[in-house]
Amino acid sequence: MNATYLVPGVCTFRQVILYLLAVSVLIMSACSNSIVPGTDESIDSAPPGHELSGDLLYDLLVGEFAGNSGDMALSVESYNRAAMKTTDARIAARASYIAVYGERYEDALDLLERWQKLDPADTDLQRMYAIT
Repeated sequence: MNATYLVPGVCTFRQVILYLLAVSVLIMSACSNSIVPGTDESIDSAPPGHELSGDLLYDLLVGEFAGNSGDMALSVESYNRAAMKTTDARIAARASYIAVYGERYEDALDLLERWQKLDPADTDLQRMYAIT
């Protein structure tokens, strides 16, 4: 038996290579198992009945980019259009948050009414009415 195995903190070249090989095998096996088996239905993130049209996607992207660049008027306008085009309450909620953040309270009230029509049971809705 080699004496270096008994000394704490001292590793041989062979031990280091074996350790690195074991770690790389574990990492490679973890990467190969990242796909979750299932049907194509698990890939869809949008709830049924909430299709994402080109116009809707355009308004959402313009709203996001405008908000990120500080143009809150354009962001609220684009999200307002998007909220009126869809029956997805999440878009109306996001538009409401953006309108309140941009201090466009009249638009926020209109968007809150839209949100309430789409999802009247949402608990965040009452908080947003209180803020506005």
